[in-house]
Amino acid sequence: MKIPPYRCALDEMNRMNELYDVIVVGAGPSGCIASYTATKLGLNVLLIEKEKIPRYKPCAGGLTPKSVEFLKKRNLFNGELVERECFKIKVFIGDKNIVQSFGKPIVTTVERSRFDAYLVEKAVESGCMLAENERVKGLRIYDGGVKVATNRGKIFCSKLIIGADGVNSSVAKLSGLRERWRPNEVLLAFETTLPRKVFNPDLDDTAVEVYFNHTYTGYGWVFPKGNSISLGLAGWLPRFPHPRRQFQYFLSSLPHPLPTLNIRFNAHLIPLRINWSNPSIYTDHVLLCGDAAGFVDPWTGEGIYYAMLSGEIAANTVKESIEEEKYGRDFLHRYWLSCKKRFGDNLKAGLLFSRIFYNNLSLSLRLLEKDPKIRQYLLPLTSGEMSYRKLLVKCIYRMFASIL
Repeated sequence: MKIPPYRCALDEMNRMNELYDVIVVGAGPSGCIASYTATKLGLNVLLIEKEKIPRYKPCAGGLTPKSVEFLKKRNLFNGELVERECFKIKVFIGDKNIVQSFGKPIVTTVERSRFDAYLVEKAVESGCMLAENERVKGLRIYDGGVKVATNRGKIFCSKLIIGADGVNSSVAKLSGLRERWRPNEVLLAFETTLPRKVFNPDLDDTAVEVYFNHTYTGYGWVFPKGNSISLGLAGWLPRFPHPRRQFQYFLSSLPHPLPTLNIRFNAHLIPLRINWSNPSIYTDHVLLCGDAAGFVDPWTGEGIYYAMLSGEIAANTVKESIEEEKYGRDFLHRYWLSCKKRFGDNLKAGLLFSRIFYNNLSLSLRLLEKDPKIRQYLLPLTSGEMSYRKLLVKCIYRMFASIL
């Protein structure tokens, strides 16, 4: 995919109207969808990205069925970005493996650098202004709005700001919403991408592989791409001792073992919203979405869908805020209520499911191995047709049915 010359020089931007309706910080899926939606709603939008687009993003790059459907409904799905469509999942438990096939893709893989660049392109085409290579270094909230200062000495003003800048959100820190995540609120993930040719030629490119028993509260994965493979291992930070050593052991113990000495990998945190009674994702003139808000599936670690959906909800809330000229936290509380209604209750139930699953890992894996019906629930779960609450009820029923 060729990235068109959509960039606008910052000097040219500064000659324009410096007061934007909303500034969006972070050009990942959350920030791009927020920018795209807000612009489509008629708002004057500035998207700030700390790096030059396209940029590398450590991520497995797996789109769930509900992510693909989200993009298709908004005419944002580009088939040219698809690396692989995976109709099977292979679950490895020690020396055992289980294969479950589905009638439609359970995971569609993409390269995040190309995927994110495409979403930036669509946001800019809709009328959003882009300031790349601009890192937010200062933020001041005042009665009339927000002033944002960057590392290049630029100052931008807006009525509101959306922080879509990931787990280490500068907007969250500078606005006083959150200094950092607690250790029990994050997963630690190690990830690498390797050429397809280094793998066993018999590797199934239509299947994602998932490996348990390498961490106490997480899993390893192998995701096929076009000419590469994404591999990773993630676990709850407090229960992930010696993560580098475990990641290297994971790579060396694969059915297609790899030499680990010369493999370069990235480590990054995946935030999870544990406390649903204290949102800390909005304040006067400020909203957080995506990873910055901790909107990640606690069991699968999926974040792209919730990033896009929360970005869209944030943009709609900003539109309402500007129409009513109400920018305080009391009004912006409706953003939190909308997120809870659309997906928050499901993620909360997912947290409970994840804790039950990993605190009873041997039993959970035994049920997964013995009961194909439970494995078939994975597709409606990832497509959004089944909630975690319903999945939990069904799993408990299947567990007792197997005993009786």
